[in-house]
Amino acid sequence: MPLSVLHDLDLESVIRTLPAAPRILAQLAQRLQSADVDIDDVTHMLRRDAGLTARLIDMANSAAFLGFESATTIEDAVARVGFRETHRIIGAVASTQLSVQSLSIYGLSPRRVRENSLFCALVMEDLSECLDLDAGTAYTLGLLRSIGKVVLERVARTRVGVERFDPHRLTVNAWEQSMFGLTNAEVAARVLELWEFPSAAVEAMRCHAMAPGHSRAALLLNVSAGAAERHGLELAGERGLWRFDGQAFAELGCDEARVDWAAERANGILQRISPVFA
Repeated sequence: MPLSVLHDLDLESVIRTLPAAPRILAQLAQRLQSADVDIDDVTHMLRRDAGLTARLIDMANSAAFLGFESATTIEDAVARVGFRETHRIIGAVASTQLSVQSLSIYGLSPRRVRENSLFCALVMEDLSECLDLDAGTAYTLGLLRSIGKVVLERVARTRVGVERFDPHRLTVNAWEQSMFGLTNAEVAARVLELWEFPSAAVEAMRCHAMAPGHSRAALLLNVSAGAAERHGLELAGERGLWRFDGQAFAELGCDEARVDWAAERANGILQRISPVFA
């Protein structure tokens, strides 16, 4: 039996301790779906986190974006890199904030969690067109895929008797059920729900590591995690959870070559932005 099943109030109290950038990322993803979004909307959100604005200005002044004049304000930075790249950079900051410390009960380093999250996000963004899914929402789902583990790590620090995860004994889902009474995907879905994501996105997060038969958005998240595993960025205890075969690709409306192309593109972008967040 679990030490004690987590109640909604327990989760909400821990979720409130999460850093600002992931919530800003979630809000921006939804705002970018609007046709009338403007630079004032975006910069107003970003100013809620001074560290986030500083990172964005640094990135705008990096070799990848440098123009004739340096960006000195958040408005300059957003104008230089554009809304979509701003969203990606916020995602990288969010992944860094969420992985400042090791997920010690899972045996995961900050770098591995960050790279897995960013890789999944970039593959999700690229393949979202196969599903007619908003690219910003897809990216955010990929990036926040492991946020449930971050929350459960914080819960574990307040409890006595939580055993460290051993991938040689149990799958990660079975271990989470035994320790907390629910899985990290269920916790992540609750985070998205509290952050007012559309119900379809919440359900995709909740179901993405389950058996076939759920939504195509859940399948896309599943395949993206599988692509990360195939590129050496797997997370302990997740092997065997992912579909990466012709039938899954056909259900998504793409093929293996398209998925491989998205994965290679994700690797390229990851290499380009990782030094800024090292």
